[in-house]
Amino acid sequence: MASTTTQRPSSSSSSTPSRRYDVFLSFYGEDTRKSFTDHLHAALKQRGILVFRDDEKLERGKYVSKELLKAIQDSKYGIAIISPNYASSRWCLIELAKMVKCMRNTGRVLPIFYHVDPSDVGNQRGAFAEAFGRHEKDPKVDIQMMSKWRAALREVSKISGWHVHDRHESIVVEEISRRVLSGLSRNFSIVSKDFVGIESRVEEIMNLLSIGLDDVRFLGIYGMGGIGKTTLSKAIYERVSHQFDASCFITDIREETRTHGLVYLQKQLIVEILMEREINIWNEYGASRVIVNRLRNKKVFIILDDVDEVKQLEALAGSHDWFGQGSRIIITSRDQHLLNRFVDNTYEVMNLNYPEALQLFSWKAFKKPHPEENYVQLSMNVVSYAQGLPLALEVFGSFLFGRTMDEWKNIACFFHGANMYSSIHKLESFGYYPNINIRVLVDKSLITISNERLQMHNLLQKMGQQIVHCESAEEPGERSRLWHIEDVLHVLKNNTGTDTVKGIVLKLPLQKLEQLNFEAFSKMKKLKMLEISGVGHLRTNLEWHGDPSNFMLSNELCIIEWWEYPFESLPASFQPKNLVMLKMPYSCIKQLWDKRKIFDKLKHICLSHSQNLIETLDLSGFQNLEKLELAYCTSLSKVHPSIGFLRRLKELHLQGCKRLKRLPDEICLESLEVFNLSGCSRLNKLPLSFKRLSSLKNLNISNCSRLEKIPKNMISGMKCLEHLWVGGNATRKLPIGSGPDPIISLLLPDSFSGLSSLRELDLSYHNLSNGNGVIANNFSCLSSLCSLNLSWSKFTRIIDGAWQLSNLEWLDLSYCNLLDGAMPSDLSCLPLLRILKLSGNKFTRIQDCVAQLSRLYSLELDDCSWLQVLPKLPLGLISLSVRNCPSLELFYKQMEMWSSNEKLRSIDGSFVAAYIDYDGTPSCKILRLHPRSPLWSKESFQTFYDLEACGPALVGSGIPKWFKDKSSNWFGRIQLHTDFSSVKWWTWKGYALFIVYEIHEPRSTHPRKRRKLKVDEWKENSNSTTIFDGSNSNLPNFVCQFQVNEVDVTEPLALCAPGFPSIGSSGFWVYIPANWFLGRRVGNSFVCGWNNLKASITTACLNVEVKEFGARVVRDQSDYSEFCQVVNTISPHGLDFKSTRKSSFDLVNGYLFLHVDGPIKSML
Repeated sequence: MASTTTQRPSSSSSSTPSRRYDVFLSFYGEDTRKSFTDHLHAALKQRGILVFRDDEKLERGKYVSKELLKAIQDSKYGIAIISPNYASSRWCLIELAKMVKCMRNTGRVLPIFYHVDPSDVGNQRGAFAEAFGRHEKDPKVDIQMMSKWRAALREVSKISGWHVHDRHESIVVEEISRRVLSGLSRNFSIVSKDFVGIESRVEEIMNLLSIGLDDVRFLGIYGMGGIGKTTLSKAIYERVSHQFDASCFITDIREETRTHGLVYLQKQLIVEILMEREINIWNEYGASRVIVNRLRNKKVFIILDDVDEVKQLEALAGSHDWFGQGSRIIITSRDQHLLNRFVDNTYEVMNLNYPEALQLFSWKAFKKPHPEENYVQLSMNVVSYAQGLPLALEVFGSFLFGRTMDEWKNIACFFHGANMYSSIHKLESFGYYPNINIRVLVDKSLITISNERLQMHNLLQKMGQQIVHCESAEEPGERSRLWHIEDVLHVLKNNTGTDTVKGIVLKLPLQKLEQLNFEAFSKMKKLKMLEISGVGHLRTNLEWHGDPSNFMLSNELCIIEWWEYPFESLPASFQPKNLVMLKMPYSCIKQLWDKRKIFDKLKHICLSHSQNLIETLDLSGFQNLEKLELAYCTSLSKVHPSIGFLRRLKELHLQGCKRLKRLPDEICLESLEVFNLSGCSRLNKLPLSFKRLSSLKNLNISNCSRLEKIPKNMISGMKCLEHLWVGGNATRKLPIGSGPDPIISLLLPDSFSGLSSLRELDLSYHNLSNGNGVIANNFSCLSSLCSLNLSWSKFTRIIDGAWQLSNLEWLDLSYCNLLDGAMPSDLSCLPLLRILKLSGNKFTRIQDCVAQLSRLYSLELDDCSWLQVLPKLPLGLISLSVRNCPSLELFYKQMEMWSSNEKLRSIDGSFVAAYIDYDGTPSCKILRLHPRSPLWSKESFQTFYDLEACGPALVGSGIPKWFKDKSSNWFGRIQLHTDFSSVKWWTWKGYALFIVYEIHEPRSTHPRKRRKLKVDEWKENSNSTTIFDGSNSNLPNFVCQFQVNEVDVTEPLALCAPGFPSIGSSGFWVYIPANWFLGRRVGNSFVCGWNNLKASITTACLNVEVKEFGARVVRDQSDYSEFCQVVNTISPHGLDFKSTRKSSFDLVNGYLFLHVDGPIKSML
């Protein structure tokens, strides 16, 4: 919310009863309804005062008397407009008597004598005597009632009210409005028990304001975030705003400027001050002139909250002469120097002192001014840690209210940033009810859930960890939770664990080889959670020693996650009846147990990448199992038949099990939602029972190259199916005219009937044509389909109207050898398409119907060697890739159209697009071209660009300061940017990385422990995208993994160090364009916007160690120019190109460059 008017929230004080209305208006309609009463009513409403007026509030058909009496009772003030005929109305007199009764002791009856004498009112003379004479004759009016009316008139006549006789009505109306507003403000106090210490600070600010003097005064309030600047401002606003002609409170100016702009805020100010709704303002200058012209004669009170730029003050309160005499302007900011340029005085908001801090925390945590008896020490620790910061105290207190200590410690130590569902299992293992508690924490804004991951306020996390540390400051083995690497290593090396330890989390890999003791676990008999987790294929750098016969795990364990578990089975004595999760990827496991076990609570088993696992054990005792992961167990040749009867199993992962030949005949998995068999290259058939998987949502049978026998129309009964991958299963090469592959005919019905929930379909590497070459399948009934991959498939043409896919966003028709006319002439049936891939086809031109795709932002036409002319492009296009298209002719009009499109930021040429820049001027926009492409003229060479680049760097001085975000860990994760929500995702340029690594002398270690993974292996196992590899897998290789909103981007970036590094320290820089992220996935969605992005650099090379790395977001041209200068400094050979001509084109190494006067810095 950007602004606050004079409407007030209800009082927090429990001593004052709640009121529905601020004012009750009593009047005689024929005398004043359309004149004075109407003017007064409008003025009160304009001030934000809630008014009851009987002619508009009473509902037709209600008993009038009871409704009126209730409205009077529920009003703070009663205004009686006593006019000449007022007493002639029984209802007016009833209203007056009720107001006097209810408000006699509060002084809230406000009489207005409208063309009457107060003495005539009190003594009932003149018109009032005549009115009572008529009431005496009325049989419905008794003597007792008339007595109350007379007494009410006498009492009201003695009150000092307003006389409307020979005065201007507008002046009287203004006086009454101010009187009511002043009274309401005095009776409402924002200062309550929850705002400890605020009253003294309010008084100090009031002294600085000196309200009542005729000068115009600017006051600045400054202090750190969360210190209470806004709360103080609100208290001041509620206390004094009624004393001014107009007032306005504009909040969150820093954020609102980024979101809506300054003109929006200027309009807010004008509308709230002048109460005008139709304001035609189009720029900052015009708005400033309106503010000056309309407010320079008004006494105003304005609060500008959270200002962080000079331009905001210049636009909203440029100088003192903008406002009338007596005006007061309060500005809050974290920046004292900014305020000093504009204000007359400043006030620093200081932290709460210790007694105040303890009282505030206690109110929030225990709902009383002092701590509970058992929480005194905890409260003192929290108060000391928060250092008097009100926001921290409120957050801590609210979090702890009604919550157990153990629950808080668990979340703070173990689950920040963790997957929500795995965290729920882990919290359950500690005896909590996480589904309920997580909802409560979210409702209180104490944690958030982003992309299914838990996020906690940093202050809460640090506080919880600090409390656990204080359990035993000297010996980690006597603490309840261990998560710091140094503490865990200390306990496992020195065997210092105790029964106090309940949870251990060790994040790997480690920077150096560590030797740990098996026997250390034997002392931790109360251990409930053990997590020794790694990252991808990186070795953990752990070696275990000790007597394996003394290796004993706690039977209290509920969670086990142990990467590279070193034994062939679990200990025979291990009987964890409460086990919920068992994850042992990359283990040496051959068989978990030697006989059948019963674990009723076990929900998740993961043995993926366990190369020694040959067959699975009997799982019939795990009837509550929900997830079973056996992916890439390359020796696994048989699965136990009991797998087919796990009726609660939701996910079954067998991908990459290259020796698996068959599945059990009976698969009765009624709850199964995810089944992954991708890459099971020896699997030759699917059992008939497959058709009974009615709950299945994700089915992946891609790259099962020997799969020939499947149930006919197998998926027609899978009504819930959302994702289907069948790519790469063609059993033999068939000519186009021979019809579709047999597996496709068996698997898919022609009409796809019954698959209305399908969102993603992969049919790549198949013959999909009928006898005439037309694609055989009609996809139009797939109304929910968002992604369709037909790449490398065989068909020659798609007929018009075959695809009515209104929700399709991603379409891949690459390398299908399509000719001219293969695409439909009308693409309006794909209104939401965002990414279109047509690379590797044989057409010479593409129809202009592509321009119908109004949502399209990425078009790929790489390797279209026959393509001569580009189609008319959609105006929303952001990225166009035409690499290796030697026949392509680009015309001047097309280039002019592209350059006028503000959204289009990448036209990727023959191999890669690049920047060229030089000092002092904007960059030259250039495109690298294939040597056979015609040279364009300077005038037609207007386009946008992207660059993927990498180069060696000197590391003598470490990471340059330009790289703001740095990590000194081997496996470091740094946040590249904290707030992409304020930056349109297509406007930033890219990311710059700087990696420092060291090559050690080779040493011999256990071959299983240390193995160099080549780039090809990274691509195969990690589904990574390799760039800059130099086609030399003998060089050091690295993986850059990105996370968007705490979730991994599905394709990591595999890097190979440039140059020829030797033993010792080396370095290189990398530039990754924002365009690289287009089309990549985060979970089941594409990367197209985010709140934050993180990056990590890892390596699996035998003798290579990442020492540190830095990163920075390149947001604009200025950032890019600075980066070019940094690269020019750190690169061994420099990056300057020089030209003697003013501007020219040069062909360098087969690529075209635009040159201008001066040194040109290029990242090549």
